[in-house]
Amino acid sequence: MKIRWITWCAIAAFGLAGCNAEGFDSEPSARLGESCGSSDPDRLCLSLKYVVYRDAQGQPVVSEDEALRNLARINAVWNQCDIAFEIEGYQPSTAERYGLRFSTASSAELTNIRRAFMDTRTLLVVTTGTWSGTLGAGSANAWTAMPGSGTYGVVLEEPIGDYPNLIAHELGHYLGLGHVSDVGDVMNAVIYASSTRLTAEQCEVARATARSYWSEMLR
Repeated sequence: MKIRWITWCAIAAFGLAGCNAEGFDSEPSARLGESCGSSDPDRLCLSLKYVVYRDAQGQPVVSEDEALRNLARINAVWNQCDIAFEIEGYQPSTAERYGLRFSTASSAELTNIRRAFMDTRTLLVVTTGTWSGTLGAGSANAWTAMPGSGTYGVVLEEPIGDYPNLIAHELGHYLGLGHVSDVGDVMNAVIYASSTRLTAEQCEVARATARSYWSEMLR
């Protein structure tokens, strides 16, 4: 089955590492599931901060159970590279508290979202409300700031919050991978249910990127 969403990379031009939106403290977060840390030196475990917006009724747009199901599928893909992820912080957040909109409307807002939630010890995945404005009119549903961008992180909208193959794809961008033409590869620009493969060369790049850019996120 084909998933119609197309994802692209966005490199943020500015930002301050490890800061929150001015005037606000971080909302509390909690670990979900077990750590992927291992005594095997070849096994890489990367820690995630998994932020999800609260809707008008105060409910998270991605539940704890959904986040854990996503994580299991993401790890099934990345196991090919001997890479795994853990959710060190699951954080339901009210967008307005950080001066953000529930329905993100422009690419400029993506930088503000990353600045509000990123820190120096976890990779960042943020699920917002359904996108509107120029973002809602486009074909992309998830944008990822690549290594070296300054304000890093995956930002995706609620309708794809439970598509783990797409999140696995975005984490691939996080690990320095670009798009490929093979429709069976998780880094193909159009994500299919069967888009799960990673090549040895992609694994080599991803592992090197994890060690060089994201050493603080390794567990």
